[in-house]
Parts: sequence; structure tokens; C-alpha cells
Amino acid sequence: MEFKFEKVTFCFVIVIALTINIGEALQCYECIAVGTGTDECNGDIVVKSDGKNVIECDLSSMRAFHSKLQENSVLSQISNVFAVDSPSQTYRPQTKTPMACVKLGLKVGSESVILRTCQTAQTETVKPCQVTRDKIKKDFHDTVRVDSCDICESDKCNGSDKIKSSTLFITFIPLFASVFMGIIYRAA
Repeated sequence: MEFKFEKVTFCFVIVIALTINIGEALQCYECIAVGTGTDECNGDIVVKSDGKNVIECDLSSMRAFHSKLQENSVLSQISNVFAVDSPSQTYRPQTKTPMACVKLGLKVGSESVILRTCQTAQTETVKPCQVTRDKIKKDFHDTVRVDSCDICESDKCNGSDKIKSSTLFITFIPLFASVFMGIIYRAA
């Protein structure tokens, strides 16, 4: 009986270790690509850039990205959409603002735009992709549109097609761990 308890405890520790966030800041890819001839924000190139395009995700990096948009001749007109609200408007001031990575596909006039950066995480009351779509629709009508908006909450998940695969991986970890624990429990 004691051996069975040790196996279950070991499996429980493994599951917890796989799901705990160590507490480091979230890392996201950050880049801006305007037009079809710009490759520096292409998913495969960003992922293979050896960390050149990786940022620590927090409100100050969001403000810095907003400043970069203001300096871009094509994107300066829509930079107000990405202005950083005060966290006290949305989150309790005593808690750390939850962060996520985002990949946005936009059409600004005739230009295709890809933005990869950091964003506040989606919550029950805050849905960043919907807020972005609503602001763009309200302020720019038919001159700017959001073609895609993908948010994810694991390190460097906004590069290439990793958004879908990382989400699937995180979704199935508890399922596989439960099945594994059940097999070990029955074998004991």
C-alpha cells in the first residue's frame, strides 16, 4: 500500500511541476512588418532570430511598442489604437497585470501589416482582440481592418504557427497526466 501511495505522490508532483509558472516575466516576439516585401516579421524568421526579437512582456514594453508605432510612417495614424491604458482602469492596482503575447494581421489602406508584441491577457471583462477590432472599426471604418488577432500566454508563443500548437499542448497536459496517473495507480 505504501508503494502505491509513493507512485501516486510522484505522479502528482510531476503534474504540478508541469503546470506551475516559475514566475519569470513572459517573453514575446516583437516586430513590425509593413508591406509584402518585409520579411523581418515573418514567423519562421522571427523564431530563428536567436532571441533578437524577444522582449520581456510588461506594461513598459507595451508603451515602448506604442512609441515605435508612432514613429512608423504607415502606422502612426493608427497608433492611438495601441495606447496603453492605466492598469487601474481594468485591474486591481495591488495585483500584477496579467500579460499575453499577440500576433496581429492588419490591412492599413493597401498595406498588409503584421505586428507581434506583448498585450494584456484576456480576462472575463477584457478581450484585447475585440477591443482592437472595435477601436479600429469605430475610428477608421473601412480604411483599416483586422484580418487576424491571436493571443497566447506562454513564452514566445506568438511566432510562426506556434500559437496553435502551444495551446493544444497546454490543453492536453492535464489529460495525459491524468491518464498516466490512472495507469500507474492501477498497476500498483
